Order: sequence, then structure tokens, then C-alpha cells
Amino acid sequence: MARLDAVEAAMATPALDGFDLRARVPAYLKTTLAEVTPFYRLEKAGGFRDSDARGGAFVIARLAAGASELRDLFVLAWRDSADDAIGWPAVKVNEVEAGTADPWLAMYGDD
Repeated sequence: MARLDAVEAAMATPALDGFDLRARVPAYLKTTLAEVTPFYRLEKAGGFRDSDARGGAFVIARLAAGASELRDLFVLAWRDSADDAIGWPAVKVNEVEAGTADPWLAMYGDD
């Protein structure tokens, strides 16, 4: 069984510099794809039986990798959204957060 504290401890440090979504997502998927064969080898060797720690370690490592990537993508998307605009007429997200703009009309209209 994978425990949350074990997954959190195995998570990578945030990688938030030099963000390029078009390069990052394929790199993550390639890394994940490289784990398919080891997964099947471990399964064939009985590594996912309850008494075998190898399966638990594999599961924790993969959950930590996915959680790390998802966390980083959320943070990077949030940071990037500050310069984006919503609705029509467009209202900047950072202005809405600062309380200097009301997005109601831009999102729902005045009718």
C-alpha cells in the first residue's frame, strides 16, 4: 500500500525554471514510457505480491513522479495565468485577483 507521507517524501523538488510546455510534456511521457518494461518485469518476478517491498517502492516512485509533475504544471500554469485575460471585454486575471477589476460583466454580460 502506498502511503501519502511516503509519496510526498519521494517527490522531486519543484522544477519551475525554464518552463517550455512543448518540451516538458513529451520528456515526462518519454520518462514514464521507459518504466513500462521494468513494470512488467517486476510484475512477472512477483514484485507486486504483498510481502515484496519492490512493488511498493515502484508504486511510490511512480506516484511521486506523477505528483511532482502535476504540482509543477499547476504552479507554472497559475503563474502564467496572471498575464492572461478572461471574458469580453477582456479583464486581466491579476487585476481580478488584486480587486481592481470586476470580471462579472466580462464573463456574464449585462443582459
